[in-house]
Amino acid sequence: MMALLLLLLMLLLSQPVSGKLITKCPLSLEHQGAKKPWSYYRPGDHFINIIIATSKLVHITLPFNAEPSNQFHSISSDQSRILRHIFAIQMVSKNSPLLHNLTLGYNIHDNYFSTLGTSDALLDILSTGEANVPNYSCGKKDNHLALFDRTDRDISIQISTLIAPYKIPQIC
Repeated sequence: MMALLLLLLMLLLSQPVSGKLITKCPLSLEHQGAKKPWSYYRPGDHFINIIIATSKLVHITLPFNAEPSNQFHSISSDQSRILRHIFAIQMVSKNSPLLHNLTLGYNIHDNYFSTLGTSDALLDILSTGEANVPNYSCGKKDNHLALFDRTDRDISIQISTLIAPYKIPQIC
């Protein structure tokens, strides 16, 4: 009797449903903050990624009798370095004999001279969606041409270790 009831239940549950199942990207994490102030992005067919150190974070000693602040303080040293890279990429992209029917996009990150900032920048570069999850592709695929590294030697070694499986050329 139980076997017959189980068989009837399986037959009823396995009936095909008419219509097309619409698939969505199952990973939809909320983006933290509207826009990262240390990241410059422009869409394109192929991406040139740049990790550059232009600002340094200042660690402020907090007294124990005051509420902690969730703001960070940075000292900007040279923003013209970022502008030079953006100008060069835009000039190459606009020069039609060099790139036929292609546009260059860029993804520029300031790592604040820290390994933590570099790791965050690399996760953002290697992830295709809003969430920083590498090796998770849902929808679009980024075509990375190169990664320009304008940081210290120790951070360059960290970058080369993390991007080696993705076969993205690193230019130091």
